Amino acid sequence: MIEYYKNFSLEPLFYVNENGLVCQEEWKDIPDYVGYFQASDLGRIKSLRRKVFNGRGFYFSKEKIRKQSFSKKKYLRTTITINQKTRSRATHVLVAITFLNHIPNLGKKSVVDHIKNEERTNNQLSNLQIITSRHNTSKDRVNNSSKYTGVSWSKEKRKFVSAIKINKKQNQLGYFNNEYDAHLAYQKALSDYENFGILPFKEKLVFSSNYKGVTWYKSLNKWRCAIVFNKKMNHIGYFTEEIDAHKAYLKAEEQIKQGVFLK
Repeated sequence: MIEYYKNFSLEPLFYVNENGLVCQEEWKDIPDYVGYFQASDLGRIKSLRRKVFNGRGFYFSKEKIRKQSFSKKKYLRTTITINQKTRSRATHVLVAITFLNHIPNLGKKSVVDHIKNEERTNNQLSNLQIITSRHNTSKDRVNNSSKYTGVSWSKEKRKFVSAIKINKKQNQLGYFNNEYDAHLAYQKALSDYENFGILPFKEKLVFSSNYKGVTWYKSLNKWRCAIVFNKKMNHIGYFTEEIDAHKAYLKAEEQIKQGVFLK
């Protein structure tokens, strides 16, 4: 395991992902600290150049990679300072907030989990997932055919299947050629339900689209378009071409912004 958090270079790092592709480190604003701090998909945290008051006057702080320290439970933590107020945050939670849309302390029972239990210092996005606290205490007994919670291998379809159990009912999310894509489908469904109360589609989905709000509907052999509005999934329509479903989604999204969405 490469300990990326020990690298303090501001130059972007490169790594080989699970599909054997060389990727460049991705940085994003941490939602709670936009303009102040960013997290990377390799588990590094950096502070941005900004105007700071030190009690005597203002100065511009330099952009730099933050040093991380260990908690009593051997998790990495990062010190966040804004307006002379300092707070220590778990690094894996900061990465999950940034890349997995995790909302901590919302009263729900979801937690940020390290997929490989023995690698608590590995806060790369590929090693993190959002799961229920129930799965977190028993995940060694879940998904023997995949390292990801909610993902298993279908011998019949020769694909990875993603499914989530909500209110004692198993909801199938789709079949995927790639294990990680199936994992992302589970993460999105769990995030939608835990954070916003949105239930997944009841229909079985065969494969996903690169476009947001667009999925393949097998029984009609068409692309389905739907959008979340007022915490409900609103069906837009079925389309022969994937791009037409995408255009319908963009139109509905614009209507919501303008306050004229009628669904």
